[in-house]
Amino acid sequence: MDKNELIAVLRSARTLNGIHLRRRLAARNRNGLNAVNPDSYMTGDAFLQYSCQGSLAQEKLAKLADEVADHYEDRVGYDTDPDPDRATWIAQEHRPRNSDMLPFKCSAHARYSRGNFNRDELAFAQALDAFAHGVWLRNADTGDLGYHVPLPFKVGDSLRFFPDFLWWPEGSDGPTWAIDTTGRHLINEKIRGKLVSVGQPHMALLTRGHVDLTREHVVGNDGWSAVIARIGLQPLVEHADDLQRVLQTLVDHR
Repeated sequence: MDKNELIAVLRSARTLNGIHLRRRLAARNRNGLNAVNPDSYMTGDAFLQYSCQGSLAQEKLAKLADEVADHYEDRVGYDTDPDPDRATWIAQEHRPRNSDMLPFKCSAHARYSRGNFNRDELAFAQALDAFAHGVWLRNADTGDLGYHVPLPFKVGDSLRFFPDFLWWPEGSDGPTWAIDTTGRHLINEKIRGKLVSVGQPHMALLTRGHVDLTREHVVGNDGWSAVIARIGLQPLVEHADDLQRVLQTLVDHR
């Protein structure tokens, strides 16, 4: 390799500082990146310089990206979408995952396939149907079919939260619940990332056992815990021996 080739390789390994900051912020929180005016990281002498991987400059840029993301995640809130086409969400036809169809009496769809439920989801669906208050829906988990809430930061690999169930205990004119049944191994991630409060619908996570919010884990397997989001307050944990009592707690929640 001659001198000119070596110089070309070294130059190709460098990245414009503004571009490097953009990439780091996009990897951490794309919504946070979208909230930043591009002029703020693509102008100025420092951002127009080049740096190499492992350099002090890129270490400082990575730290800056984390600080910007932290600032965004601590302060971002929810507001009404001004787009009139997005003001109303309409449930679509159920798309079964297998041919084993289960009938329900109080659901928005007359039948759901068994393949659309895991064990806890099916137990909760049956409890909702037996509780017989209002109407419930097994939510789809894709953007073209399911109802979702945008998240202020990425949880797992997603910036959208698709709750497992939507429930109108008093009918279409009453409050709505968005409820997600979750496995014990996911409770930490979901408490931190998906338990957001948007007013309507009310948000709740549901899991077997006792949820300890202080240590963010689940103790034991007895009964069920509902972790309820509250605007400006710590989540509320309600535990009951069976799902019927949990559902009554949600109906009584104000």
